[in-house]
Amino acid sequence: MVAGSFELAGSVAVPNIARYNPATNAWFALKSFVPSDVYCMTPLPGGDVLVGGGPFPGPSGPSQTTVARVNPFSGAWSEFGQGSGPYVRPATSCPGRTASFSTTPSDSGPFTYQWRKESTVIDIAVNFSAGSGTLVLMMIQETDAAVYDCVATGACGTVITTAATLTVTICPCSIADIAGGGPNGDQPDGQITGADFAAFIAAFGGGEMPADTAADVAGGGDDGLQPDGTIDGNDFIAFINAFLTGCEQPLPGG
Repeated sequence: MVAGSFELAGSVAVPNIARYNPATNAWFALKSFVPSDVYCMTPLPGGDVLVGGGPFPGPSGPSQTTVARVNPFSGAWSEFGQGSGPYVRPATSCPGRTASFSTTPSDSGPFTYQWRKESTVIDIAVNFSAGSGTLVLMMIQETDAAVYDCVATGACGTVITTAATLTVTICPCSIADIAGGGPNGDQPDGQITGADFAAFIAAFGGGEMPADTAADVAGGGDDGLQPDGTIDGNDFIAFINAFLTGCEQPLPGG
Protein backbone atom coordinates (compact mmCIF):
# COMPACT_ATOMS: atom_id res chain seq x y z
CA MET A 1 0.00 0.00 0.00
CA VAL A 2 1.03 3.57 -0.65
CA ALA A 3 -0.53 6.67 0.83
CA GLY A 4 -0.19 10.42 0.79
CA SER A 5 -1.93 13.24 -1.03
CA PHE A 6 -2.55 12.31 -4.69
CA GLU A 7 -5.32 11.62 -7.19
CA LEU A 8 -3.69 9.10 -9.54
CA ALA A 9 -1.45 6.04 -9.21
CA GLY A 10 -0.27 5.07 -12.69
CA SER A 11 -3.40 5.65 -14.74
CA VAL A 12 -5.81 4.59 -11.99
CA ALA A 13 -7.85 7.16 -10.07
CA VAL A 14 -6.95 6.43 -6.46
CA PRO A 15 -7.44 9.33 -4.05
CA ASN A 16 -4.69 9.42 -1.39
CA ILE A 17 -4.31 5.69 -0.76
CA ALA A 18 -3.83 2.71 -3.08
CA ARG A 19 -2.72 -0.91 -3.28
CA TYR A 20 0.05 -1.98 -5.66
CA ASN A 21 0.75 -5.49 -7.01
CA PRO A 22 4.45 -5.65 -8.03
CA ALA A 23 3.94 -8.96 -9.87
CA THR A 24 1.57 -7.38 -12.38
CA ASN A 25 2.61 -3.73 -12.02
CA ALA A 26 -1.04 -2.94 -11.34
CA TRP A 27 -2.59 -0.33 -9.06
CA PHE A 28 -5.90 -0.76 -7.24
CA ALA A 29 -8.16 1.70 -5.47
CA LEU A 30 -9.62 0.79 -2.08
CA LYS A 31 -13.29 0.57 -2.97
CA SER A 32 -14.85 1.86 0.24
CA PHE A 33 -12.10 4.14 1.53
CA VAL A 34 -13.29 7.74 1.81
CA PRO A 35 -10.84 10.26 0.26
CA SER A 36 -8.68 12.11 2.78
CA ASP A 37 -4.98 12.90 3.02
CA VAL A 38 -2.96 10.10 4.65
CA TYR A 39 0.29 11.03 6.37
CA CYS A 40 1.50 7.70 7.73
CA MET A 41 0.51 4.05 8.06
CA THR A 42 1.61 0.91 9.85
CA PRO A 43 0.62 -2.77 9.49
CA LEU A 44 -1.55 -4.41 12.14
CA PRO A 45 -1.78 -8.08 13.13
CA GLY A 46 -4.16 -9.89 10.81
CA GLY A 47 -3.33 -7.89 7.68
CA ASP A 48 -5.15 -4.62 8.27
CA VAL A 49 -3.32 -1.31 8.11
CA LEU A 50 -3.55 1.58 10.58
CA VAL A 51 -3.50 4.91 8.73
CA GLY A 52 -3.20 8.41 10.11
CA GLY A 53 -4.21 11.72 8.55
CA GLY A 54 -7.73 12.85 7.88
CA PRO A 55 -9.86 13.87 9.47
CA PHE A 56 -11.71 10.83 8.13
CA PRO A 57 -15.49 10.83 7.83
CA GLY A 58 -17.34 8.46 10.12
CA PRO A 59 -19.88 5.88 8.93
CA SER A 60 -22.78 8.29 9.46
CA GLY A 61 -21.26 11.65 8.65
CA PRO A 62 -18.45 14.10 9.40
CA SER A 63 -15.97 13.12 12.09
CA GLN A 64 -12.78 14.44 13.65
CA THR A 65 -11.20 10.97 13.60
CA THR A 66 -7.53 11.11 12.56
CA VAL A 67 -6.81 7.39 12.66
CA ALA A 68 -8.55 4.61 10.71
CA ARG A 69 -8.18 0.85 10.27
CA VAL A 70 -8.14 -0.30 6.64
CA ASN A 71 -8.20 -3.72 4.98
CA PRO A 72 -5.96 -3.34 1.89
CA PHE A 73 -7.81 -6.02 -0.08
CA SER A 74 -11.49 -5.43 0.64
CA GLY A 75 -11.14 -1.73 1.29
CA ALA A 76 -13.22 -2.09 4.44
CA TRP A 77 -12.34 0.53 7.03
CA SER A 78 -13.38 1.59 10.49
CA GLU A 79 -12.72 4.79 12.37
CA PHE A 80 -10.74 4.91 15.58
CA GLY A 81 -12.59 7.75 17.25
CA GLN A 82 -14.23 8.43 20.58
CA GLY A 83 -15.15 5.13 22.16
CA SER A 84 -13.85 2.96 19.30
CA GLY A 85 -10.14 2.79 20.04
CA PRO A 86 -8.22 0.26 22.15
CA TYR A 87 -10.39 -1.55 24.66
CA VAL A 88 -10.06 -0.67 28.35
CA ARG A 89 -11.46 -3.16 30.84
CA PRO A 90 -13.96 -1.84 33.44
CA ALA A 91 -12.93 -2.07 37.10
CA THR A 92 -14.60 -2.57 40.47
CA SER A 93 -13.11 -1.55 43.80
CA CYS A 94 -14.15 -0.61 47.30
CA PRO A 95 -13.27 2.46 49.39
CA GLY A 96 -9.67 2.63 50.52
CA ARG A 97 -8.38 0.22 47.88
CA THR A 98 -6.55 0.67 44.57
CA ALA A 99 -7.94 0.36 41.05
CA SER A 100 -6.23 0.67 37.68
CA PHE A 101 -6.97 0.93 33.96
CA SER A 102 -4.51 0.01 31.18
CA THR A 103 -4.32 0.48 27.43
CA THR A 104 -1.91 -0.80 24.79
CA PRO A 105 -2.33 0.71 21.29
CA SER A 106 -1.77 -1.62 18.34
CA ASP A 107 1.12 0.43 16.95
CA SER A 108 4.55 0.32 18.58
CA GLY A 109 4.60 4.04 19.24
CA PRO A 110 6.14 6.00 20.80
CA PHE A 111 2.97 7.43 22.34
CA THR A 112 2.06 10.11 24.81
CA TYR A 113 -0.88 9.35 27.08
CA GLN A 114 -3.50 11.45 28.82
CA TRP A 115 -6.18 9.82 30.95
CA ARG A 116 -9.50 11.53 31.48
CA LYS A 117 -12.34 11.24 33.98
CA GLU A 118 -15.76 11.97 32.53
CA SER A 119 -13.93 13.59 29.55
CA THR A 120 -12.02 15.93 31.91
CA VAL A 121 -8.22 15.70 31.82
CA ILE A 122 -6.69 14.24 34.98
CA ASP A 123 -3.90 16.51 36.24
CA ILE A 124 -0.59 14.66 35.88
CA ALA A 125 0.85 16.81 38.67
CA VAL A 126 -1.73 15.28 41.01
CA ASN A 127 -1.60 11.72 39.63
CA PHE A 128 1.52 11.12 37.54
CA SER A 129 0.15 7.80 36.24
CA ALA A 130 -2.41 9.80 34.22
CA GLY A 131 0.42 10.42 31.74
CA SER A 132 1.27 6.73 31.25
CA GLY A 133 -0.34 3.68 29.67
CA THR A 134 -1.72 2.59 33.06
CA LEU A 135 -3.84 4.84 35.26
CA VAL A 136 -3.58 3.95 38.95
CA LEU A 137 -6.17 5.26 41.40
CA MET A 138 -5.21 4.85 45.05
CA MET A 139 -7.33 5.13 48.19
CA ILE A 140 -10.54 4.86 46.19
CA GLN A 141 -13.47 6.97 47.35
CA GLU A 142 -17.09 6.95 46.21
CA THR A 143 -16.40 10.13 44.21
CA ASP A 144 -13.97 8.12 42.05
CA ALA A 145 -16.87 6.13 40.59
CA ALA A 146 -16.95 7.46 37.02
CA VAL A 147 -16.18 6.77 33.37
CA TYR A 148 -12.52 6.91 32.34
CA ASP A 149 -10.75 6.90 28.97
CA CYS A 150 -7.30 7.64 27.58
CA VAL A 151 -6.11 9.82 24.70
CA ALA A 152 -3.02 8.24 23.10
CA THR A 153 -1.10 10.34 20.58
CA GLY A 154 1.58 9.05 18.21
CA ALA A 155 3.12 9.87 14.86
CA CYS A 156 0.00 8.78 12.99
CA GLY A 157 -2.44 10.80 15.05
CA THR A 158 -4.61 10.44 18.10
CA VAL A 159 -6.60 7.44 19.32
CA ILE A 160 -9.17 7.60 22.11
CA THR A 161 -9.75 4.35 23.97
CA THR A 162 -13.12 2.92 24.78
CA ALA A 163 -14.67 4.37 27.92
CA ALA A 164 -14.36 2.17 31.03
CA THR A 165 -16.46 2.47 34.16
CA LEU A 166 -15.08 2.30 37.69
CA THR A 167 -17.67 0.91 40.07
CA VAL A 168 -17.12 1.59 43.77
CA THR A 169 -18.82 -0.91 46.03
CA ILE A 170 -18.74 -1.86 49.69
CA CYS A 171 -16.41 -4.79 50.39
CA PRO A 172 -17.37 -7.23 53.17
CA CYS A 173 -15.25 -6.74 56.28
CA SER A 174 -15.81 -10.32 57.46
CA ILE A 175 -17.52 -13.51 56.34
CA ALA A 176 -20.28 -12.46 58.73
CA ASP A 177 -20.85 -9.20 56.81
CA ILE A 178 -23.68 -10.42 54.57
CA ALA A 179 -26.41 -7.80 54.93
CA GLY A 180 -27.30 -4.20 55.68
CA GLY A 181 -26.19 -2.72 52.37
CA GLY A 182 -27.52 -2.44 48.84
CA PRO A 183 -30.98 -1.31 47.78
CA ASN A 184 -32.58 -4.40 49.35
CA GLY A 185 -30.38 -4.55 52.45
CA ASP A 186 -29.04 -7.93 51.39
CA GLN A 187 -25.50 -6.86 50.48
CA PRO A 188 -22.39 -6.30 52.65
CA ASP A 189 -22.23 -2.86 54.22
CA GLY A 190 -18.75 -2.90 55.77
CA GLN A 191 -19.93 -3.45 59.34
CA ILE A 192 -21.27 -6.20 61.58
CA THR A 193 -24.75 -5.52 62.97
CA GLY A 194 -27.95 -7.28 63.88
CA ALA A 195 -28.94 -7.13 60.22
CA ASP A 196 -26.20 -9.66 59.44
CA PHE A 197 -27.32 -12.00 62.25
CA ALA A 198 -30.96 -11.86 61.22
CA ALA A 199 -30.10 -12.43 57.57
CA PHE A 200 -27.91 -15.44 58.40
CA ILE A 201 -30.48 -17.11 60.63
CA ALA A 202 -33.20 -16.63 58.02
CA ALA A 203 -30.97 -18.04 55.26
CA PHE A 204 -29.63 -20.89 57.41
CA GLY A 205 -33.15 -21.99 58.24
CA GLY A 206 -34.10 -22.04 54.56
CA GLY A 207 -32.24 -25.29 54.06
CA GLU A 208 -32.17 -25.18 50.26
CA MET A 209 -29.72 -23.72 47.77
CA PRO A 210 -29.58 -21.27 46.11
CA ALA A 211 -32.19 -19.29 48.05
CA ASP A 212 -30.03 -19.42 51.16
CA THR A 213 -26.61 -18.77 49.63
CA ALA A 214 -26.10 -15.99 52.15
CA ALA A 215 -25.68 -18.69 54.81
CA ASP A 216 -23.02 -20.57 52.81
CA VAL A 217 -19.99 -18.86 54.38
CA ALA A 218 -17.66 -21.77 55.19
CA GLY A 219 -16.60 -25.35 54.53
CA GLY A 220 -14.58 -24.72 51.38
CA GLY A 221 -11.13 -23.38 50.47
CA ASP A 222 -7.80 -24.07 52.13
CA ASP A 223 -8.87 -22.18 55.25
CA GLY A 224 -12.37 -23.69 55.35
CA LEU A 225 -13.82 -20.19 55.26
CA GLN A 226 -15.06 -20.20 51.68
CA PRO A 227 -18.50 -21.22 50.37
CA ASP A 228 -18.70 -24.94 49.57
CA GLY A 229 -22.19 -25.22 48.13
CA THR A 230 -23.80 -26.72 51.22
CA ILE A 231 -25.40 -25.32 54.37
CA ASP A 232 -24.30 -27.19 57.48
CA GLY A 233 -22.79 -26.82 60.94
CA ASN A 234 -19.50 -25.52 59.50
CA ASP A 235 -21.34 -22.43 58.26
CA PHE A 236 -23.11 -21.89 61.58
CA ILE A 237 -19.93 -22.14 63.68
CA ALA A 238 -17.89 -19.99 61.28
CA PHE A 239 -20.55 -17.30 61.14
CA ILE A 240 -21.00 -17.09 64.92
CA ASN A 241 -17.22 -16.86 65.46
CA ALA A 242 -16.90 -14.14 62.83
CA PHE A 243 -19.93 -12.26 64.15
CA LEU A 244 -18.50 -12.20 67.69
CA THR A 245 -15.06 -11.12 66.38
CA GLY A 246 -16.51 -8.18 64.49
CA CYS A 247 -15.14 -6.37 61.48
CA GLU A 248 -11.66 -7.07 60.18
CA GLN A 249 -9.94 -5.68 57.11
CA PRO A 250 -12.03 -5.93 53.91
CA LEU A 251 -11.86 -9.48 52.61
CA PRO A 252 -9.48 -10.11 49.67
CA GLY A 253 -11.33 -10.02 46.41
CA GLY A 254 -14.40 -8.50 48.04
